[in-house]
Amino acid sequence: MAAGFTLIELIVVILILAILGAIALPRFMNTAGDARTAVMKAVEGAMRGANSMLYAKAAANGQENAGSYTITLPAGETVELRFGYAASTLELMKAMEFSPAEDFVRDGTAIRHAKANSPAGCQVAYVPPTAPGLSPTYTATYAAGPAGC
Repeated sequence: MAAGFTLIELIVVILILAILGAIALPRFMNTAGDARTAVMKAVEGAMRGANSMLYAKAAANGQENAGSYTITLPAGETVELRFGYAASTLELMKAMEFSPAEDFVRDGTAIRHAKANSPAGCQVAYVPPTAPGLSPTYTATYAAGPAGC
């Protein structure tokens, strides 16, 4: 008696694998987009964290309510603050370390992922506070598919 698989058994296994592939493949197609979305969520967290540290430094110097105040970071970089927080996206980026830096671009008030399908759909916008006691705002945009990350 010969051991092995019949042609019918092989065709059935191939069909089952094809069906599973057709169902599972679309779920894993956008893993790069999901990774960029996760990176931008981390960027938003880093923005908030860096701004909290800037505010703490301003508060330690009694300048958390100052309309304009400049601090010097340990690396020698100066950052302009407004009411204790970074005065602009550019100033906030000075307090953050991007790695690799070429993956991110500043466009107006937003930090965008340069390698996104559409950088405008994969960004975090920053607006500094307009008065003492107010907090800055962070607006994240993580569009799906070709219009986003």
